[in-house]
Amino acid sequence: MTLPSAPRPDPQKLRDQEQREATAHFYREWLKKPMSVAAVSPSSRRLAEAVAAAVGSAQSVVELGGGTGALTDALVAKAIPRLVVIEAVPAFCELLRRRFPAVEVIEGDATHAAELLAGSRVPAGTADVVVSGLGMLTRPREEQQLLLEAMLALLRPGGHIVQFTYSLFFPAARGLLAEMGLESHRESMTWINLPPASVFVVRRAANEAVA
Repeated sequence: MTLPSAPRPDPQKLRDQEQREATAHFYREWLKKPMSVAAVSPSSRRLAEAVAAAVGSAQSVVELGGGTGALTDALVAKAIPRLVVIEAVPAFCELLRRRFPAVEVIEGDATHAAELLAGSRVPAGTADVVVSGLGMLTRPREEQQLLLEAMLALLRPGGHIVQFTYSLFFPAARGLLAEMGLESHRESMTWINLPPASVFVVRRAANEAVA
């Protein structure tokens, strides 16, 4: 006698359940340590898709500040061959590893990303794109510069940064990008997000040589 096979789980229902669990995890972590979590709510699917679109056809990507994996999920959906996530909050690292077992997740401070990526799938200087959801608006100018320098150290020549922010303008002190030989443009605006968010692309200015 052949027993009937168990019904296959619906992939979309599984993803929705994962997202609900991730959202609950986010708020638990936010209530414990609100200053260590830059956002007030997880990124929406629309914002994640906008960030993924700005990544383009990149083959190697480093995501800084993976959080609960809203952006990571959209990046995984693009089947990027080499994807590494750096996250500072241990609880979020555990969650990311459970949700995305095929993705390399590294715990640590993004300002030390080059050292953290030694021996990884995307060593410093080889990333096509650096994706950042890290909060920059509230950081002092010196910290903003350190973070941007850390991102630049990860990129190959011609690579670019994708940064989302809850601002209409790039979240850096006035004049900082120009001083660093960088230029930015707003790639998209996502109104269906709490709060609404802009996606910026940052590149070295055309007349700037790579050191």
